Amino acid sequence: MRFVSTAPARQRLGRLCAISAVLAGLTACASGPLSPMSSASGAQTASDAQRGTTDPFESASGAWLDEALLAWRGGAFAQAQARLQDGLHRHPRAGAAHLLLAATHQLQGDDANLDLAGAGYALAQRFGADVFWPSFMGGITALQRQQPAEALSLLSEAVLADPSNVMALEALSAAAYLQGEFGLAQAAAQAAPCRSPPCPARPWAMRPR
Repeated sequence: MRFVSTAPARQRLGRLCAISAVLAGLTACASGPLSPMSSASGAQTASDAQRGTTDPFESASGAWLDEALLAWRGGAFAQAQARLQDGLHRHPRAGAAHLLLAATHQLQGDDANLDLAGAGYALAQRFGADVFWPSFMGGITALQRQQPAEALSLLSEAVLADPSNVMALEALSAAAYLQGEFGLAQAAAQAAPCRSPPCPARPWAMRPR
């Protein structure tokens, strides 16, 4: 039997988990009431839209969500969670709120909260206009929960939404490696630095969604 070291995948997984926390923390330093992941310039925003990565809070509205975001910026995560849960009880189809609540659970890091985060990202994907962030963050959560098959499916969707996103490609590579799909892992890792054509063939595009 051939044994393959998982050390590189574990190192990459640790880095990706840290990235996921940073992404969630972007809400704390954003400008504007409902744009925690907005770009610094209009040109960058247009580029993101063309790639498929969008601001998941762009079309969000409601004072309750504003208050939850303000609580996030102040580090009052328990207050933000309570506000989001109350708001979602009244507005269960608010995709941006599901996304932020899922990130709140993910940051707590224990098994029960990671399960809640995974369910929340699924709801954000179902009800939100954004495709990339729920899939990407859900995939990271699946890796944290040691569910590489689920992570592989979600991260494939994220990469399809934004094929040039380096973080998503690295996450896809880690998930594929852990799932034993070493060819896909290598292809995603090789494509990660490629931001403009010509790029290597992307086999994840052939995966069933």
